[in-house]
Amino acid sequence: CGGPGKAVMTLAAASSLSQSRVAASAGDWSRAHSLAEQAIALGQSDAAKEAAHVARVLAAAASGPRAVLRVSARPAAAEVNKAYHRLCVRIHPDKNDDPHAAQAFAALVAAR
Repeated sequence: CGGPGKAVMTLAAASSLSQSRVAASAGDWSRAHSLAEQAIALGQSDAAKEAAHVARVLAAAASGPRAVLRVSARPAAAEVNKAYHRLCVRIHPDKNDDPHAAQAFAALVAAR
């Protein structure tokens, strides 16, 4: 069984995820992404991963399409398509329950 250490870790993960959602609501996408990644590291699973993907895309949207897609400076069409489809699966509003998934998906479509 997990014991008290696991309970503390789960509580910390839930706290990080909650703080991530507050930062996202305020539009602080870099902080939201950082806190969601922290929640994942502390053991929070699906909800934290969904929040992290959405926050990362929205944080990168201000830097331009290459930052959103995480592609090289002069990407080949295949590289762009692969990155786009990989992110579509992760942040599409039908697959991702994060409240900002639609906004992140719109940023992804614009980056393509």
